[in-house]
Amino acid sequence: MSDFLKLHKVRAVEWNGETEKWEPRWANEVRPGMTLLLDRRDGGYSDELGWTGDPDDQPTVSAITAGDEDAVARDERSSKEWYQLTNHLRDTEAEAKILVKATSLAKRPEGDAVVLAALWHDLGKSHPAWVAALPERGRPGPGPWAKFKLNYGEAFRPGIRHEAASALYCFDRWQARVEGWTALAVYLVAAHHGKVRSILRSRKKAGADVFGVDDGDRLPAVDGWLDQDSTLSLACRGFGASGAWGQDDESFRLLSPSWVGMIAELLGPETKSDAAPVDAIPESEPRHLGPFRLAFLEALMVAADIRASRRPGAGGAQ
Repeated sequence: MSDFLKLHKVRAVEWNGETEKWEPRWANEVRPGMTLLLDRRDGGYSDELGWTGDPDDQPTVSAITAGDEDAVARDERSSKEWYQLTNHLRDTEAEAKILVKATSLAKRPEGDAVVLAALWHDLGKSHPAWVAALPERGRPGPGPWAKFKLNYGEAFRPGIRHEAASALYCFDRWQARVEGWTALAVYLVAAHHGKVRSILRSRKKAGADVFGVDDGDRLPAVDGWLDQDSTLSLACRGFGASGAWGQDDESFRLLSPSWVGMIAELLGPETKSDAAPVDAIPESEPRHLGPFRLAFLEALMVAADIRASRRPGAGGAQ
């Protein structure tokens, strides 16, 4: 692709789901994993053969619908009917148990992580920015709400990704050694909409946020989940772990790993180097899973959430 763009002096465009805009991409900006769109007149694609790189091959025009799965401005998946957050969390947990039981992961730490992540994945929908963006008209009660109904002409623009707020809270639970919490469970909370969150990006010019969540934001108490308000920290967004060297300058005491370090150990093979003398994830937890096993676990988490949304009540709510 990059050779084609360079040779024919044309550009492609890429959809930015966070800003909901098409952005130009030149030859030197092309990277593996990108999904790019070219002008039909630039050619390179055959209806019969697919990508050929021949400018004389010009495909048939078809309608293009940009996806919005990663948009910070809105979350269409949550626009359905009014449904309590706590009920949806229990429903998703119940669906996750069904899915895990049908695999070889039952009674394994990886399966436990899927079920735990399902029970906490949408907690970020209690974030004040999310709640304030909900339509006032038609609310059946105080909430908090996982699903809601938009009336004609209404728009839902919370300005945050709710899964980021959920994951930041769960990261702190993991670091506090709350029973059951693992790095894998934290990651699955962040990835429950099918987006691989290998880094925690900022959407503001100052770079002082994570997907719209600011340092010090608070999640309010939620009956059965949070006994009191909880403050969110963005400390894990840094690229280096926080810790302290011992007096001999040879031993390093890890205080908290970074998000990137956690992801690297979940994805990568087991390696040791002077550059990473301390593990981010304890040996007792699932780690070094590789991309395919991790993708399978993500798929179970996403499927549990979708099933719970399509047929509410699996968790016993009436």
